[in-house]
Amino acid sequence: MTNRQAMCLCLITIVLLVGCKSPQPAPEDTQDDFLSELPVTLTTEETYTPQPTKTIPGKTPSPSPDFIPPTPSPFIRLYPTQTPFTYQELPALISGKEITISFISMSTSKKGWATGTQDGEYQYILYTSDGGYNWQDRTPPILVPINIHHRKDNIIAYFYDQNTAWVLIADTKDDLGDANYIVWRTQDGGLTWIPSDPLPFPLGQMYISPGSFSFINPTSGWLLIQTEFSHQHDLSYLFSTRDGGATWRLINRPGNSMIEVRLNTGMAFANDQNGWVTKDELGGGLGPFMEQTHDGGITWENIFLPPSNGKTWEDQPQSCQTISPTFTSSQTGLVLVQCFIYDENKQAFDMENPDTFIYATSDWGESWQIIVLPSPANQLFFLDFLTGFAQGKDHYKTINGGADWDKIKTVTWEGQFIFINSTEGWAVARRDEDIALLHTGDGGRTYQQIIPLALQKTD
Repeated sequence: MTNRQAMCLCLITIVLLVGCKSPQPAPEDTQDDFLSELPVTLTTEETYTPQPTKTIPGKTPSPSPDFIPPTPSPFIRLYPTQTPFTYQELPALISGKEITISFISMSTSKKGWATGTQDGEYQYILYTSDGGYNWQDRTPPILVPINIHHRKDNIIAYFYDQNTAWVLIADTKDDLGDANYIVWRTQDGGLTWIPSDPLPFPLGQMYISPGSFSFINPTSGWLLIQTEFSHQHDLSYLFSTRDGGATWRLINRPGNSMIEVRLNTGMAFANDQNGWVTKDELGGGLGPFMEQTHDGGITWENIFLPPSNGKTWEDQPQSCQTISPTFTSSQTGLVLVQCFIYDENKQAFDMENPDTFIYATSDWGESWQIIVLPSPANQLFFLDFLTGFAQGKDHYKTINGGADWDKIKTVTWEGQFIFINSTEGWAVARRDEDIALLHTGDGGRTYQQIIPLALQKTD
């Protein structure tokens, strides 16, 4: 999907501040060392004037101390194509040659996962043991179709920790015989993969689109898969597992509940019963909403979010989307909201500069605390109850559970981010067709470029 549309536990009682708090002075932007090495379109850093965030009064969320670390999983919308395929083994990466990383998920300062490509055609599951400089092919034993244009987004992956991961790769064939859709799982960093039973689609599926996983522990998880989008209905199937991904049960399908209405943009579960699916309202002008389940995903209800200004959404029509659902405890959740204002003069929604909000609740949507960000963000990521990041071209950080957000940097690229602590993180930076892998050791204030190289695959 487009940008508009488009992983110290102690008893803490967090009292989030209501009202505005003056932010700490933002550091001056500096010219990072890596910038001279980036493609020309990624070399310009913008300056900015710090602006305070605005807090809308509401009931203060109080997280409970059972933090579930979220892992962002991007969702991309595609349309069906059906082609008779012939298959071959996935070509081997050329050792010592540069790799283009498309998604990264680090578990420690040294070890982590990624998806990426070397020739721009085939996508691989990759593993690093040196912080992202060298990567080894850890793709499951799949066969890939030949003589077709390969999708760059055919992988759905969830990287739980440095050893554990689940992967579904579309438009491929496994080495078990007939082509089918299976989830591969590993517990040794991708050295070996175990296939699941075939996903129980009711009538079989010739095509699937990447969706998203959500796991609350190594045994319990969900998989949301889109098969088609038509007439504002996202025809998606929801599967669940309670045995670590060995088997998957179909628990929701098109025509059941409300999970098919509007475009699904993300999924997250707080525990084995409660979860969210975020939505793109697609120009409906009804304000932002999500779907919420309290029975493990079998049934869903709409949760409409209140406006930040105390008025109604009808007073000022807006096209809104909810994205990046995040749980910091078994009951405390946050979600990013982007709203595009209707321009009466142009008779269209202004899609260039969305208003951006962070909604937080500790009572499953009965009440909300609303934070107004001065500029757009499209990814929300929390390390624990207190420390989190909201990132677009402007980067924000909170150290008090989301009550206040301080701006730490402005860049001229957009990225996918992962942090392992409050200071160390990585970003897949994108600007137009240019992509670069970046690393920060100071909480995102400066970034240095990494040139990722392929290592010889371990058998």
